[in-house]
Amino acid sequence: MSARLTAFSGLGALSRLGARAVRLCEYVGVALLSRGELMAGAARAWEPFNRSPVALSAELFEWERAALDRLLGPGQAVLVVGCGAGRELLALLARGLVVDGLDIAPQAVAKARERVTASGFESTLIVAALEDEPALPRAYDLVIFSWFCFSYVPDRRYRLRALAAAARALRPGGRLMLSYIPQRMRGADRAVRVAGLAARLVGSDWQPEPGDELMMPAAGMASYQRLFRPEGLVAEIEQAGLRVIRHEIHESGGIVVAAPVAIPGERNVTQATSAVDSIAGAP
Repeated sequence: MSARLTAFSGLGALSRLGARAVRLCEYVGVALLSRGELMAGAARAWEPFNRSPVALSAELFEWERAALDRLLGPGQAVLVVGCGAGRELLALLARGLVVDGLDIAPQAVAKARERVTASGFESTLIVAALEDEPALPRAYDLVIFSWFCFSYVPDRRYRLRALAAAARALRPGGRLMLSYIPQRMRGADRAVRVAGLAARLVGSDWQPEPGDELMMPAAGMASYQRLFRPEGLVAEIEQAGLRVIRHEIHESGGIVVAAPVAIPGERNVTQATSAVDSIAGAP
């Protein structure tokens, strides 16, 4: 092997080692944060997106429109969890629906409030995470976890709390809809295990888990997302006391519609179905 090829191979190995070291540092750094610090860092990380043309539009994505056409009727009440700058809020308000929103990012909520008012609509907007069980102004026919929002809730315990809070916020016959990022390949399990150990050593109030991706996009920012295996997501939904009515996986991600489990003795008028479309590389 020539000296140049030897140098090339050696530098390539060092770069891969460096990339793994950087990833490990990011995972451990995020794991050392408290949950409150993580959420605040995540809110800062979302600020550029909440100023983007997508976030500042008032249009539903095609898959959202198709799902919501099946779920909503005139005048119904909707809660958008992770409402951001108001994309879904404005689109749903324009349909004549009663729509409220939650988001952890104060600047995004302020922008959403400004846009809703400027459009002549009314909406109750709250800076909060649903898993912290904020006071809500009404019961809802549909609770929507915004575009992949459920994948940004750290720690299974808190996701279960969010699902349970969503179920309590529903009117009889109400539904929950969420989208998620499917796990298509094995993640950084070693980095997650080290991060989990670090979180336990400092007594953190949240725990990194296999399937989590932890990043530090810039100083003062933290980024968390969870990649779900479909069966794992369904298990969480069922553990929270809901049943899956519809489950689809498309190129853009997974979509689940769920409802609270029927009260014993009550006639279940909804036939649970599963329509899972296969995608390349899906687990």
